[in-house]
Amino acid sequence: MDRDRAPAAVADLSLRDRAVLVGDSLVVADLHLGQGATTALDFPVGDGTDTVDRLAALLSWADPAELVIAGDVLHSFSTVPGSVRDALDAVTDAATDAGAKLVLLEGNHDTMLASAWDGQLGDSHRVGDTLVCHGHETPDESANRYLIGHEHPVLDAAGRRRPCYLVGEAVLDGSDVVVLPAFSRLLRGVSINRLEADGFMSPLVGDPANLAPLVWDDDAGEIVSFPPLGAFRDRL
Repeated sequence: MDRDRAPAAVADLSLRDRAVLVGDSLVVADLHLGQGATTALDFPVGDGTDTVDRLAALLSWADPAELVIAGDVLHSFSTVPGSVRDALDAVTDAATDAGAKLVLLEGNHDTMLASAWDGQLGDSHRVGDTLVCHGHETPDESANRYLIGHEHPVLDAAGRRRPCYLVGEAVLDGSDVVVLPAFSRLLRGVSINRLEADGFMSPLVGDPANLAPLVWDDDAGEIVSFPPLGAFRDRL
């Protein structure tokens, strides 16, 4: 564990609360708005309120030119509840209030996104040498670095499940891959500790042993870096 040295693949990025600032673009993934409305929960979970409040705080911190949501904006496949439309409107308002252009990319859960948002949708978005996409499909474009969601990675350490970023250097045809944790705090996430070589869903991510987890420490306000999983996960 190293609080001072992160992989070179993220040296130019700022990481905070499950988000990444790359250039003037603030990127998050996997909001899954509506998860509470579409699951068998018998209490109000407030997923939209939590998401909007945290996004507003990140926008204030980063002051970006654009907010990019890298897929799975919604959780619902067949309908969009009114509360989800309201939450999406609040996300749009938060970006507008911060002076940031909102860029929405479609993920595998976003079959109804076009009916809930009248802006332009895309499959990927380029920020310099970085291509942002959801990660459930191979993008048409190539890049030096891919920034994706989709996997919802979690590191089990010291008796706690911690959402984590995953960093793979030169793991995809010589390009780097950075996986964001799910922005939604309702998702349990996928434990990366014992994943097999073919355990990931995304075609952009290979053997977990080659990926280094990074964990945002809320208390310290900083990133905690770990070596690639293959070098230490047997000790977890």
